Amino acid sequence: MSTKGQVREHGRAKDRVIIRQLPTGVPGLDEILGGGLPEFSFNIIAGAPGCGKTTLAHQFMFANATPERPALYFTVLGEPAIKMLRYQQQFSFFDQGKLEGAIRFVNLNQVVLEQDLGAVLDAIIKEVEASKASIVVVDSFRTVVRKAVNNTTEVELQGFVQRLALHLTSWQATTFLIGEYVEGELRDNPVFTVADGLFWLFQSVERNSIVRKMQVMKLRGQESVPGLHTFRITSDGLQTFPRTFGLSERTAHVKGGRRISTGAPTLDALLGGGIPEGDSLLMAGPSGSGKSTIGMQFIAEGLKRGEPGIAAVFEELPAEYVQRAAMFGIDFTGPVKDGTLDILYLRPLDLSVDETVHEIINAVNRKKCKRLVIDSLVGFEMALAPGFRADFRELSLIHI
Repeated sequence: MSTKGQVREHGRAKDRVIIRQLPTGVPGLDEILGGGLPEFSFNIIAGAPGCGKTTLAHQFMFANATPERPALYFTVLGEPAIKMLRYQQQFSFFDQGKLEGAIRFVNLNQVVLEQDLGAVLDAIIKEVEASKASIVVVDSFRTVVRKAVNNTTEVELQGFVQRLALHLTSWQATTFLIGEYVEGELRDNPVFTVADGLFWLFQSVERNSIVRKMQVMKLRGQESVPGLHTFRITSDGLQTFPRTFGLSERTAHVKGGRRISTGAPTLDALLGGGIPEGDSLLMAGPSGSGKSTIGMQFIAEGLKRGEPGIAAVFEELPAEYVQRAAMFGIDFTGPVKDGTLDILYLRPLDLSVDETVHEIINAVNRKKCKRLVIDSLVGFEMALAPGFRADFRELSLIHI
């Protein structure tokens, strides 16, 4: 009972091992993982071709590898490293300088084709010991397994995976095995049993939209956020959108401490002096009834009072929104130029609710805005990928 790391003995708290968390380099993913990726963990990134597995591994590797704590990237019967790097260097996270001492690529094709699992294990261990690598990636590990299935028993395969995990953990390496798997392969798979972390990436087509989602199906030692999280691949790499984004934030500000003007005196009078600060106001009505105009007046009134504003528009371009405001004598050109007004255009056809909320809240925090107009909820719903629209309606009914 004296083992270091024992959390509780005879009802008394004991010293426990502190697990350092490494930044993933992926916006939003550290929050999903509960603070970052556990150091020295043995992880699997699984999913169908094209869903972002290799990019995720590269993003983590470039965020953490240094000459003192180098990374080894093993390629196995997949695309050659030179071809892989040709595309990966298009991402902003790619750092050419790290290829000169912090990151090294090793090709295992010949060993896998001509020898057994023992030789593959020996080759990996030899390279790790020689380089003292702190990060190890095997892409694609599934290729090793497929080749081994024809020549080894399931027990031998499990032994290989366990020995690999033991050696890499003993050498204090944080490891990723990348593989093309489907969900049905989860049961009784020795690879998944040994893993400390299991990241499953999905890519689905919904009518004319492509939706990418990630699930942390397993993560030992810390509490991750459950469920499916949408993510997008841009020129910066992966960006995830946690389902809990913004919900944990707290403020000392008291809602309704004062009333703020809508910019329409008669409407203010009907509202008892204006809208209670911090409240949300839903304006409903048929097309052409003046909803957008009131929203513009509300923003313009705030700008007059020195209150930064944001208009999130879904049904027209920012320039069109500014032109329409000018028709009612409202000048948004100056405020946009001087930075007191942001007009967010959110209109791709595969948005998720989480991504949209993320963009708006980030803009509010960045601008320290006091007034926000979303124009319109119908446009917001139509901009969502089809699979998210039912969720949007349920949430809308709850909040209304």
